[in-house]
Amino acid sequence: MNILPFEKKEEIKKAYKMRIFISFFWAFSFSFVICGILLLPIYIIASAKVNEINERKELNLKATQEQLEIIGAPALINQKSLIAIKNIQSAYVSKRIIKIADTTLVGVMINKLSYEKQKISVSGIASNRDALTNFKRKIEKIDFVQSVSIPVGDFAKDKDLTFTMTVNTKNE
Repeated sequence: MNILPFEKKEEIKKAYKMRIFISFFWAFSFSFVICGILLLPIYIIASAKVNEINERKELNLKATQEQLEIIGAPALINQKSLIAIKNIQSAYVSKRIIKIADTTLVGVMINKLSYEKQKISVSGIASNRDALTNFKRKIEKIDFVQSVSIPVGDFAKDKDLTFTMTVNTKNE
């Protein structure tokens, strides 16, 4: 038998519920803090592991890039060597053309020199037939020349002969 009035009973019930709620809140807060404290070392260890993994990824990425560069090196070397060979060949061709241009005689003037697949075309004007034939013989004596041909029509005049000479060269 409870002799307390109803309002007082309700007030006690509310205070009891409030105490339970506050106790639950404090227990929850305390557990949260304790869990946070217990999880802190795990968090530190995990972040260190993540940093280590990221560093390894960077190293692997650098190593992979170096490996790709090494794998691509033969192609790059091949490409550069082809460029070097072409430069050497063009220098070789230019030396041949210069050597032909240097063989000019008195009475022969060269207007044009061109090179295409082992053939050098020489165009110019010769003062007479003898100058043109002497020029042809002098070119035939050059070491890389295989044969020299001049069309017969170029000998039609006696003076101021316009000629186009084809110089076949030996294989390089």
